[in-house]
Amino acid sequence: MWSDEVRRVAFAPVDEHTLTVRELTRLARQAVSVAFPHEVWVEGEIGSLSRTSRGHVFFDLVEATGDAGPPAATVGVVLFDDVRREVNDVLRATGPVRMTDGVQVRLRGRVELWERSGKVQLRMTGIDPAHTLGRLVAARAAVLARLDADGLVGANGRVPLPALPLHVGLVTSVGSASHADVVHELSGAGLGFRVRVVDVQVQGAAAPAQIAAALVRLERLGVDVALVVRGGGARTDLIAFDDEVVGRAIATASVPVLTGVGHEIDTTVADAVAHRACKTPTACAAELVAHTRRAVDRLDAVTAELGRLAPAGLGRADDRLDAASARLARLGTGHLERARRVLDGRGRRVVGAAGRATTVADRRTQRAASALATSGRHHLRSADRRVADGADALARRAHRTVTAAGRRLDGHAVAVAAADPDRALARGWSITRRADGTLIRRAGDVAEGDVVVTTVADGVVRSTVHGADDAPTPTEEEPRS
Repeated sequence: MWSDEVRRVAFAPVDEHTLTVRELTRLARQAVSVAFPHEVWVEGEIGSLSRTSRGHVFFDLVEATGDAGPPAATVGVVLFDDVRREVNDVLRATGPVRMTDGVQVRLRGRVELWERSGKVQLRMTGIDPAHTLGRLVAARAAVLARLDADGLVGANGRVPLPALPLHVGLVTSVGSASHADVVHELSGAGLGFRVRVVDVQVQGAAAPAQIAAALVRLERLGVDVALVVRGGGARTDLIAFDDEVVGRAIATASVPVLTGVGHEIDTTVADAVAHRACKTPTACAAELVAHTRRAVDRLDAVTAELGRLAPAGLGRADDRLDAASARLARLGTGHLERARRVLDGRGRRVVGAAGRATTVADRRTQRAASALATSGRHHLRSADRRVADGADALARRAHRTVTAAGRRLDGHAVAVAAADPDRALARGWSITRRADGTLIRRAGDVAEGDVVVTTVADGVVRSTVHGADDAPTPTEEEPRS
């Protein structure tokens, strides 16, 4: 097994021969090649990956300890350019895997000692993509199980999405295609979105912590909704969005979180716990635009219906008030008239009886008649007071009824005034329509040469369109974590 030279040096007395460094490393290389005569399969996590200008790739294959401490073991790996092309062909043909830091891999290679550094390394000759994909699936399932056990799966879905979420937080890599796609979609909607962008890494070891911190920052800024987006790539490029730190940050967010990560077929932990998961970054922005536009359309419809119904409602209320006033007047007049007739009849009877007694009776009878007349006058005054009191009570009741009806009419008038388009025009708003009366909502509704009519507070302005550009939505960027 051992060469004669290795055996001679290994078992020779210490003072028999002195080796040079080159001799020592050459002998050690021979020993390694004897110990590992064939290629071996090794599994571990990629770390410190770098690429040279000549196409060679160097990285460490690490066996983690399961905590934040140093790794249990590390071995250097070299992938030369000619083999790298073959490995890339295998990855493209069998699975969406990219070799990058943090990815679990199973590699095939030859163990050797690099004489220049005196270190044992693995010269990579192949890779097993299925192993990496299987580890990703298993890790994602374990994270989701822990989140579900804590009641976090579906928690963000129960956070209500506002009807008009115009203050939007965007978590992405500034300058990426996904960033440009989302901003373009929101700007072109013409709905007045205000976008607050937080620049983060979306790949690599620092990405999960930056994404989680960005969501906390957006909550403090008071956004209505947060979008977390990243463009497509290899499945291993998305592992930051399978991280438990990201999953917990989304699930516990106090604002609804919409995700658009990767391609249509990709699914991550972030998608599973978000308020709503969209297929791509563009689809994520389009979903928010559609939700907001539905609310705007409903508001326009309600405003138009109020403007249509308010005049008729006020007219009916006014008619009812007039009718009630007329009824009260008729009832009061009738009651007073009947009371007067009763009083007059009783007075005539009393006066007639007193006169007849005076002509046929003596003074005693006359005194009795006088007393009777006095009593009659007393009854007349009492009856008159009762009639007067009744008239006053009826008048007060009529006044209260009219006052209450007036207050209801004032309330209707205030509602109508609030919806009056003339008041909005007086505050500086304007309404622009095409020549045929069609309302113009977005810049895309007109073309060069069209005639438009703009209504302002004191009249109309007729204009000819010389150009129509979509106004960009102002964005404010936050520094990268």
